[in-house]
Amino acid sequence: MSRLRLVINADDLGYSQERDEGIVHCMRNRLVTSASLMVNGLSAKTAAASVLSLASDFDISLGLHLNLTEGLPIGSTYDTLLDAKGQFWDKCSFREAALAGRIDFREVREEIDKQINVFEKISGIRPCHIDGHQHVHIITGVSESLAQAMSKREIDVVRIPIDDNAENCPWLEKDLSEFFKNVLKDSLTAKKVYQENGILFTDAFIGLTTMGSSMTIERLQDLLKPLIPLSSTATSIPSNSLYTCELMVHPGYRTGSKGGCGTGPDEFSQSADREYEMDILAKMASSSFYNDNNIELISFHGLTH
Repeated sequence: MSRLRLVINADDLGYSQERDEGIVHCMRNRLVTSASLMVNGLSAKTAAASVLSLASDFDISLGLHLNLTEGLPIGSTYDTLLDAKGQFWDKCSFREAALAGRIDFREVREEIDKQINVFEKISGIRPCHIDGHQHVHIITGVSESLAQAMSKREIDVVRIPIDDNAENCPWLEKDLSEFFKNVLKDSLTAKKVYQENGILFTDAFIGLTTMGSSMTIERLQDLLKPLIPLSSTATSIPSNSLYTCELMVHPGYRTGSKGGCGTGPDEFSQSADREYEMDILAKMASSSFYNDNNIELISFHGLTH
């Protein structure tokens, strides 16, 4: 039987103390194997320290969750990245501005560099991988800027959120479904950009359609089962590696009044959805599904070592 190597990555580390405590709990109990840090998050510094203290004992990888669409930037002198309040444009406004040519990508490159610099300063390590908050890293212009920065800094792994199931999910609200269609379209273009710059990514990706209350054990298993028999034929990873998949998750305890990226916490972080995801991940881990289907849980270190 072929073996599937699965990275379970927790997004939004550093968003709040409660979020971070939930993610650390998931790491200790092997519910997740990796995390992505928002360096403009309220608790980024303490979050990085907490995860790094677990990294060697639990094989945890820590990457950068590049944020250009929520809260306050690390830099401050931008003309095209910020609204009248000095905050990042929201995800839809940023994408529209980028497609319309209203974003100065010199500013994007500067903010990317600043966020990587802050990550390295507060963690003492280079990011193992980079992905984008609300998938900003696959938007045309951003992907080119980030790929060049990663190649220059020898950061090897990026997320390519091509989840083919996103186009056939009746449980998704219409606006979210439309957003995911744009993510898939952008991902196909960005994939070529990252490949040309020698950046690695997993063979498969799931998680767009299983966020919050949309996550169920049955859906996760139904998404993973078709990947299990596949052999490693993709060119995105070394030929001697087995087939790999990233599962994007958003666990954490419910955020209180303190959190966010300089402008307060959003509704999703204050809802019960994060704790609900923790519960589903715990039930997956306690079941025999991974063992029965020869699924090996790895961190992103497993893609490059």
